[in-house]
Amino acid sequence: MDDGAGGAVTLRDTVADTSSRSYTATGLTTDTVYVVQVSVVTTTAESDLSTALSVRSCPLPDTPAAPTRKSSTATTVTVQWTAPADNGCPMTGYRVYIDTNLDGTAESEIYPGAGDATDPLDTNLVANVLEYQHTGLVSGTLYAFRVRAYNSGGYVESNWVTIKAAGEPAQMSAPTQDASTGSATSIVLVYSVPSMEGGNAVGFKVYRNDGGATAMNGSPDATCNRETVPAPQTCTLTGLSSGATYAVQMLAINDVGEGPLSTAATLFAAAVPAQITDLVNSAGALTPSLTFTWTAPSDNGAFIYNYVGEMRDVAADTTQAWDATGTSGSPQTGTTYTITGLNLVAKKQFQFRVRAVNKMGNGPWSSWSSLVDPPRGWCLDAPNTPGNFGRHPDTAVSGTIQISWDPLLTDAEAGGDNADNVIYEVYAGASTGSMTKQTTVSDTDTNFTLAVTTGTTYYFQVRAVNVAGVGSPWAGPIALVSAEVPGQPTILSCTSTVAEQVDMSWTPNAFNGNSIVTHYIVSEDNFTNSTGAMAEVSNTITSASFFGQDPGVQNHYGVRAVNSVGESFEAMCTVTPMAR
Repeated sequence: MDDGAGGAVTLRDTVADTSSRSYTATGLTTDTVYVVQVSVVTTTAESDLSTALSVRSCPLPDTPAAPTRKSSTATTVTVQWTAPADNGCPMTGYRVYIDTNLDGTAESEIYPGAGDATDPLDTNLVANVLEYQHTGLVSGTLYAFRVRAYNSGGYVESNWVTIKAAGEPAQMSAPTQDASTGSATSIVLVYSVPSMEGGNAVGFKVYRNDGGATAMNGSPDATCNRETVPAPQTCTLTGLSSGATYAVQMLAINDVGEGPLSTAATLFAAAVPAQITDLVNSAGALTPSLTFTWTAPSDNGAFIYNYVGEMRDVAADTTQAWDATGTSGSPQTGTTYTITGLNLVAKKQFQFRVRAVNKMGNGPWSSWSSLVDPPRGWCLDAPNTPGNFGRHPDTAVSGTIQISWDPLLTDAEAGGDNADNVIYEVYAGASTGSMTKQTTVSDTDTNFTLAVTTGTTYYFQVRAVNVAGVGSPWAGPIALVSAEVPGQPTILSCTSTVAEQVDMSWTPNAFNGNSIVTHYIVSEDNFTNSTGAMAEVSNTITSASFFGQDPGVQNHYGVRAVNSVGESFEAMCTVTPMAR
């Protein structure tokens, strides 16, 4: 092999693998012609050198990007491409191929259409031509194109790209306005699809002025958002001035490009009132009455002067019309009304719907009021608060907390509802701010047990709820400890060494019930008489003295430990007080 500069051919390498029929020379100068000869070596001799082969040290160019559409009509397509990196060997030209049945195989070379397609130095190749127009195509038909890029080292082909033979859309008709929709600051456009000239519809652009006699804007309206949405043929222009007139034009877009603008339409920013979307049945009463409230909807460019509604008897499925009686000269603009009459009956359920009225007409109906959210359309009052709420009278057990309350027994207590319909909701949590609704065995139960870690304080509250979903004021919250009563103290001594005085001392039980002993109660009458014969003693004291005792008369004395749950069993002793 020579040195690429015209020098003599010299031995470059020996290929020891006799099965190999190739050799790669490295370290060469890019885009340089080298002379290569080969000989065969045996154990006895070496053959003459082969005929000299001139080879250029050129890597292939990078794979070119697929060609793109530059322009087209219903019967022509002009493709263009970008020169790939030549990797050190200048590009020598390009060939373009077409696949008419989209099977991934070229039917013909359409550019330049002559010469040796395998020769990277073919004289028909032109390095600086990067586009080609192909004619005689069928309108609306898809064709695939690919480009082959050449340098001195050979060629590389792009991927196929599919391009349709089609033109830009025809001119659109002027758009119209849907006056039943829109708002004070928007216009709802309605338009038709023009001929797509063999292309597929891609979307539409809307151009408008800034109202009145202002000039048409040069950029499309940004709020229509139909540039890639061909259906449905409607969109909303927003951000307009209430009641103003606007000039509007449109054009269609297909997969080829954009058609011409339509003539201008003059449209008006106003409509009937918007739908009321937040109608709430905020109260009910036995009177009977129902209160409804809502937020005034958008007037859509014309002020709202009245509201009309319908009241529906749920069971009978009949309706009564309601009218706030507003007029343009004497408007009624309130949005909270307590309604009586209209065949309302206590203990029955009703629904209501409402709509706003302006000079453009009646807005759409709201949805019917909820039959789920309290008071659910019932003409009822709130029930009473459950009484006697507290720790259940059963013996407390560590690891659980049991609560109870009194049931509501009469219709009057149930807010006018049947008392049998009343349920109870229990909330509990480690703090008043973290209480959550609990799952009870039955929502008509008047007691509830919750597993709570021993020694932990939990908060509870309960309320009654009638069929209207209306809750009573809460009973609670109360704080209870998962614990039980403490163990019985042990009497250490019980003596009378001073006239008319008895002294008693005790040892606390090692078991505090899993809740701190807060104090002791001592008694001089066996805990049987009035509380005047009992006294509280601090939890830091383990003795008590009883004064003014009847001398010579045997009496019973005792002590109980007290924690947050209750009192322990009493520890008792019997002593005869000393006489003077």
